[in-house]
Amino acid sequence: MFTRALLVPLCASVLFLACAAEAAGQIVIDAGDDVNFKLGLLGQFQAESIDDPATDTQTTNLFIRRLRLMFGGQITKNVTFFVETDTPNLGKTLAGGKDLPGAMIIQDAYAEFKVTDAFALDAGLMFIPFSRNFLQSAASLLPIDYGAYTYTQSGPTQSSTGRDAGFQAKGYVLSNHLEYRIGAFQGARDTASHRAFRYAGRVQYNLLDPEVGFFYTGSYLGKKTIVSIGGAHAIRRFVDDLGPDTRVRGLCDEREAHLFRRVLDDVYVCVPDLEGELIRALGPERVLELVDDSFRTMQKQPYHRDRPLDAQLHRWLRSVSSRSHRYLPVFVEALDLDRVPEPLRGVLCA
Repeated sequence: MFTRALLVPLCASVLFLACAAEAAGQIVIDAGDDVNFKLGLLGQFQAESIDDPATDTQTTNLFIRRLRLMFGGQITKNVTFFVETDTPNLGKTLAGGKDLPGAMIIQDAYAEFKVTDAFALDAGLMFIPFSRNFLQSAASLLPIDYGAYTYTQSGPTQSSTGRDAGFQAKGYVLSNHLEYRIGAFQGARDTASHRAFRYAGRVQYNLLDPEVGFFYTGSYLGKKTIVSIGGAHAIRRFVDDLGPDTRVRGLCDEREAHLFRRVLDDVYVCVPDLEGELIRALGPERVLELVDDSFRTMQKQPYHRDRPLDAQLHRWLRSVSSRSHRYLPVFVEALDLDRVPEPLRGVLCA
């Protein structure tokens, strides 16, 4: 499937808690040294054309991708707040027809009590600390939109585009280069609300310029140089949400095996990962028949020219997350039953 789209931001006013610079287009009302209110608008218009070669069809849309009202500010020296509404995909043709007049939702609604840079407490409806793309502001994304798989966990966890109600501790140390976020959230609930809460945490270290604020910026347009290393996981919470009567087996990469084994008894480990297992099972030459021309382009790069074919294929698959999602099912379909990798056979047949 190929997509061509044009995103045109009409007016963007981004309100960050503890944001140092005022965004153009916002209205600011000062009511004292420690009291202010900010009102902003975010409008993003999009033209979209999607071609599907498999069915030889094309869909086109002109619509308002996001229309948001944002209200934030400071009510005491240490307390700030942020509230945001959204009317997404206004006018777009969806499964049920053209989305007009649309529906307004509460996107974010939280307050922050900041003790020091090293410790602040957030409470309300907010992003769960998960990945960097997960926590980015829609007003400053580098690509046209979030990744296709960024918020896939929202449905199973009863979240709203990555957001849930809860509490979160957040802080910055080491001259603001090391950030932590850890919180408890409502999570998936049954009708009696018996289930445990959802716990999630994230740590990020910025090697060059630091980043502070609730939302990350997708592109600083040259004003900052960001090289960050981050990680998060919430495996135990996901398993707990499934309930005690559900048998769960784990299939994971080698480097994540210790995390899965803390939570699950049945864990099947791919060495070094599922991509590597499938390349070995099919054989590099067979995999080469299944991939597109972008692999040949990568092969020509000086660093990859002299590497073994299986290493080239592995690097190509892992370099873009959507590539693995696209090709792993293709590789599985191409497998003979007697060539299924042991970890995959184990998790399916146990």
